[in-house]
Amino acid sequence: MGKRELSIGRSKSCDICLSQSCDYASNYHSTIYCEGNRLLYKDTSTNGTFINNKFVHKMTVQIERGDYILIAGKYHVSWSQIDSCLNQSEAMPLFRRFVGSMIDKVFILVAFVLIFIAIDPYGSAGKLGTYRGMMNASPVNYEYIDRAAMNRYDTYKNSIRQYHQDEVPIDRPHIGSMLELDLSITFSFNFLNLLYYILFEAIISASLGKRMLGGLLLDSSNAQIGLGKVLLRALCGGALMSIIVFLFRFVMLLNCYIVIVVFFLILDIPVLFLNRSLIDIVTGTNYAKR
Repeated sequence: MGKRELSIGRSKSCDICLSQSCDYASNYHSTIYCEGNRLLYKDTSTNGTFINNKFVHKMTVQIERGDYILIAGKYHVSWSQIDSCLNQSEAMPLFRRFVGSMIDKVFILVAFVLIFIAIDPYGSAGKLGTYRGMMNASPVNYEYIDRAAMNRYDTYKNSIRQYHQDEVPIDRPHIGSMLELDLSITFSFNFLNLLYYILFEAIISASLGKRMLGGLLLDSSNAQIGLGKVLLRALCGGALMSIIVFLFRFVMLLNCYIVIVVFFLILDIPVLFLNRSLIDIVTGTNYAKR
């Protein structure tokens, strides 16, 4: 979140740097810091501070927003200056953000497989295995795969009928079977991805992986985001994923691995330069160090 401490003085290293013409102020005059829900003022100066006309010198006192602070009895420090410094946030370290993102992707993938198996315990293994094989194929090849599957089905059906008169209890593949499977699994995964981020960003103000690595999602004013921003982030993420999948997978006919790489390049390259993803930039949010 925001800074928990700020310094006041004539030194250029202070958060609130007083003019060198402020002769009565010390280089490191005082410190304002948070302790729990309390805001404290610690004077370490030579000439002290007046807070609401009470003299404070070489001591720590509790202050409230709106208190009138006069450095050395001469130089006023405004609350807009104080709040501006306290509300500054430190960006989440790049490595921690990357690892947190990887943890999120593992959680989502495991959850998807478990839910898929729970919904279709008998057919899920075959569908997921087929989809895994399809990931390296271009959609332009789906018709050939469908025809090969139809031929295998007919061969199997004819061999079974030599011994049994009953119909083979397996649905016959058809042209479009592979495309239907691709679309259903791809967009089901996209939907679960959205639910995952909505759930955790709404409850703990961060995705689960990034929260574990010390991240916190803030808005442009460095306050924790509300539900509106959470839904906006999910909407933008889902729209971006759908557009990229449609354009690169079904228009440019690239395989899934290339599409995944393109998606994360577009989404995360800004993090390398701005410490913010494309979704962060579009929605006016950012991941800060908690």
